[in-house]
Parts: sequence; C-alpha cells; structure tokens
Amino acid sequence: MSNYIFQSNDKHPTLICPHCFKLSSQRWFYKIGPYFRPGQSNQIYLEDTGEVELVVEPAEKRNPFDEDNLAGIIVSTCNQCDASTYWLKSMDGDELQVYPINFSNYPQPHEDMPEHIRKTFKEAGSVMHLSLGSSAALSRLTLENLLIHLGYKKGSLNDKIGAVIADGKVSLHVAKMLDIIRTYGNSGAHSGIINLDENPEIPNFLLELINLVVEHMITLPNKVDTMFDAIPPGIKASIEKRDAVKQ
Repeated sequence: MSNYIFQSNDKHPTLICPHCFKLSSQRWFYKIGPYFRPGQSNQIYLEDTGEVELVVEPAEKRNPFDEDNLAGIIVSTCNQCDASTYWLKSMDGDELQVYPINFSNYPQPHEDMPEHIRKTFKEAGSVMHLSLGSSAALSRLTLENLLIHLGYKKGSLNDKIGAVIADGKVSLHVAKMLDIIRTYGNSGAHSGIINLDENPEIPNFLLELINLVVEHMITLPNKVDTMFDAIPPGIKASIEKRDAVKQ
C-alpha cells in the first residue's frame, strides 16, 4: 500500500505562523504512512494479509514520536505567507512541530543580546527537547562568548568570571548567575557533576539567567549612561567636584 496525501476538511484553529509570525488560518494536509488511514488512528493494516488489527497500548512508557508509533506527517500552509510548517503525528494523536524549529517553547534572547551570540543561545533552546546536556553546554558557550564580547578575553571561563567580579561591575547575585551557568553548563559536557535528567528544568533556567546577565551587564548600564549624559553640564560638574573631594 503506497503512502498518500489528503487535504483535511476539519476545522483547525488559526495559529501564529512560525515563518511570518502572523495569526493566520492554515491549509492542512496529511501524509499518511503505509499502514494507516484517515479516521482509523487506533487501527493498523497488516501488509501481508490486509487485515485490520487494533493497536495495543504498550506496557512501558514510550516517546509518542518513536518511529514505531508514528501515524504520519502533517503539513500546514499559511494563508498569509504561503510557507509550510511540518509536524509529526503519533498514533496517540499527539503532534510535534519539526520544521521550522518551534522557538516559542523556550526563552527568547534578550533584545540587547548581540546578534552573533543570539545564534548560540537559540541553538541551546532548539536542542533542549533532544539533549538536556547539549543545551546546557551551549548555554555555557553562550555565556563565554558574551563575556568575550564585553572585553573579557583571557583565560578560561572561570578566569573570565573572576575578572568580571574583580572589576566590581556586577552584584553578588549576578556573580552567582555567572557561576551557575558555568557549573551547570559543565555538567552538560562532563558526566558526574549534576544529573540533568533528574533536573530537566535546569537548561531552560540557564537561558533565563543568560537573559538576566544581558540585562544587568548591557541593558542597565546603557540606560544609566544615557540618562546621566542627559544631565545638564553644570550639574554634572558639581557631581564631579563632589566626588573629587571624596577621593
């Protein structure tokens, strides 16, 4: 029995297109595997006899998108931009967006994050559902690249963090954030430090911390400097005179 494609007549909700980011209705198509037919998601067709057999629920918990549990592929085409999104559909009725990668399931990069660092940040999020360790290791790399961007280029990541703290540019809590990202990121690259499988929420939290680091080390200093520069020259001169006396 060959695979076949059919267009769904079901009413599907509109969604935010992952291509044009507009709320749009979609045209839905289903590509069904060789042993499945529309409307019979709980039945399989035996290739040799053509007989129908009910699917038995497995005793062990499994990933709904394991190869032997896939019912087919769904394609939705946006009525706004005409781009297509691909989904896997399981025999259990679950659906998983596989292209483009669903970036809405993890923190988005801070708006002030440098563009070349955003790439690694997004990679850390995109692999999270596949490998917690890889995501944590990429978060660590994101932090290291961020500190290099801020001028801390010498030594290991531990050395770079030490230099940031020595400069007195971050609070105690931000310093802790840096070491949390470094330590838990190391656990993604080296076994025996922290078991991420027992703490699956950690990689997501690391991305949140990176955004907070950007907020404290880039966004807030820029805002403060901009507002201070707007102070009239006479007042700034009196401030400088006041501080010179203290020195």
